[in-house]
Amino acid sequence: MGIDVRTRACSINATRFRLILSCAVALLWVACSGGGGGGGSVIREVEPNGEETNGQPIRGTAPGTRHRIRGTIINEADVDGFRSTLFGPQTIILTLTHGAGVDFDVVAVDADTDEIYAFCESESSPDSCSFDFFESEADVIFAVGSFVGAGDYQLHIESVG
Repeated sequence: MGIDVRTRACSINATRFRLILSCAVALLWVACSGGGGGGGSVIREVEPNGEETNGQPIRGTAPGTRHRIRGTIINEADVDGFRSTLFGPQTIILTLTHGAGVDFDVVAVDADTDEIYAFCESESSPDSCSFDFFESEADVIFAVGSFVGAGDYQLHIESVG
């Protein structure tokens, strides 16, 4: 009784393929779920995350951090909030990109005092603004809402120390 070398080679190749595929899926999951460090991963919006929930938590924002968030405004009443702890001093740069024919805005608000740090509004895309943060630490909600229309967006939050 001999071993069929072709069958064994196919079995090994299939096992390697499954291992490579499972590694690729794991890396993709880390990148899409906001994990993995480095500050460049994509965070996907998860409902509910409106004002009534006080925002979807994202990791803290220290100088040098970048968050890339992808979400969808489903109608003009929808507000997507993202909550992060800021550690100062630093400058926060907000860039909101959306499709044509819609007008989305982003606001950065202190979660405890309702102080508005920044309000980015423009009829064009991308909307961009920045603010200086001098406090040692504060929880901030970055809220994306619609002035006109619905659709997908990308919010980039970049911290410069």
